[in-house]
Amino acid sequence: MTELSVILTAHNRADLIEETLASLAEQEWDGDWEILFVDNASTDATPELLERWADKMPVPATLHSATDGQSCAYARNAGAAISVARSIAFVDDDDVLDPGWVGAIAEALRDHDYVASRIDYTLLNEPAIAELHSFQTRRLGTFFGVPIVDGAGSGIRRTLWHDVGGADEELAFSEDADLGLRIARRGDVIPYFCADAVNHARLRTSTSTAWSRGTRRGFAEAELFARHGDAVGVRADRLPVAIARWLRLLPQLRWTTTETGRAHWSEAAGRRVGRLRGSRATRRWFP
Repeated sequence: MTELSVILTAHNRADLIEETLASLAEQEWDGDWEILFVDNASTDATPELLERWADKMPVPATLHSATDGQSCAYARNAGAAISVARSIAFVDDDDVLDPGWVGAIAEALRDHDYVASRIDYTLLNEPAIAELHSFQTRRLGTFFGVPIVDGAGSGIRRTLWHDVGGADEELAFSEDADLGLRIARRGDVIPYFCADAVNHARLRTSTSTAWSRGTRRGFAEAELFARHGDAVGVRADRLPVAIARWLRLLPQLRWTTTETGRAHWSEAAGRRVGRLRGSRATRRWFP
């Protein structure tokens, strides 16, 4: 049996994906592994680039088309359904892998069911943006106090993936956190942080993108609270605390004098708005 399938999911990323592919082409590992390219309904040159790069990979790489849906969760599920390997690992279409990433992830998956990469934000982003992000840079991140794993650069035993139902395609955002919470609620799997597997993440930083990311994140937090809050012992903030979080945005307006600051403030404000929208949609108070 193939030991590892590395699944690169892609959608309309012709402008950046060659950096990702070049880093994947440099990977070396003595074990039995393969690469699955999953093109998720791209309308640009992404499929052609994937096909062109397939012959440059150090192991067999095959291109697959996934067109019945369009989301990260759907594309990852499609790739996992194709794989027959013992373990699977996911790569995003705009990230860059450190040399040795495959080997580190693969070796960790020999001893652990669920593995997180170490995320680096400094290589692909401006310093002012990179310093605002610390999730999974030194240890596992948490959601509702529960250790979770960012899907980008993650590895998981394929049987575990299928046992918990894979990624939830009904979620537009934070499907990674939902997967981690579902795995945590099983009670028999502890995620492992693999510091030697480094995934360089790229952050989109325009004001409009930051607002959209914030609202989607906030909405997803309310959705996940409705799904998992009671099970993991999380309670919604009381009204005075919620109001204080909103009021905190006012002095933070000073950030908006710079492009980076505007993006940061827009994401923070969008998160608050998203939580209200999510609370309304789920009929569970989580401001």
